[in-house]
Amino acid sequence: MKSAYLVLGVPGNASREDIEAAFEKAKSFYSPARLAEDPKAVDKFLEVKTAHQILRDEESRAAHDRKLSSAQANAAPAARAARVPIAKPEASWPVRALPILLALVLVVFATGYYISYKREAARKAQAALELQLKAQAAEEEKKEADRLAAEEANRQQLARRAEQQDRQFRQESERAINNARYSEAQRSYREIQRDSIEQREAQRKDYEARTREQNEARAAEQRLARDKARIRELCYQNYRRPDC
Repeated sequence: MKSAYLVLGVPGNASREDIEAAFEKAKSFYSPARLAEDPKAVDKFLEVKTAHQILRDEESRAAHDRKLSSAQANAAPAARAARVPIAKPEASWPVRALPILLALVLVVFATGYYISYKREAARKAQAALELQLKAQAAEEEKKEADRLAAEEANRQQLARRAEQQDRQFRQESERAINNARYSEAQRSYREIQRDSIEQREAQRKDYEARTREQNEARAAEQRLARDKARIRELCYQNYRRPDC
């Protein structure tokens, strides 16, 4: 019985981590290119894979250890047992040649079956490798599509944010312009009011000045009229005539 420990290259007391590390090392050694070039490498890799499957499971490993111990125990007494030669009568040449021919036929059939089995195993391994590569390619395409979708979503978010900031800037600019226009209108209105007040004040002062001049002129005329009336009265009293 072939030991799975020897196939995988680990000791009998290897831990699960040692078994996984040895299998990863074997996978890196038996690369897809090596499996495609060397059909014997496919057989060896299948043996390594089978040994890994046996040793990674606790139950199958325990069963393998029991079979290995039983085979070693049975081999020891068989090696120590003595064989007694038994004399047989010599057979004729055709009888002696018949087993050889049968063995050759069996070897030919076994070789053909073995080659066919190896080719089928290599084909299956190549198909599995192609499926794995296709799955990896599909996963990479999915990751790339997700990355592109995330970049597009980020770009759209940045574009919306920039548009929102631009709209807010325009609103603030329009608000500032409207405020400036309102302030300018208020200032113009205050200047117009001030000019109107100053104009009304100037008109009032001019009206008061004209009124004062008219009152003074009227008062002067009244004084002159009173003076003329007094002179006429004095002339009449002294000279009995209105003018002297």
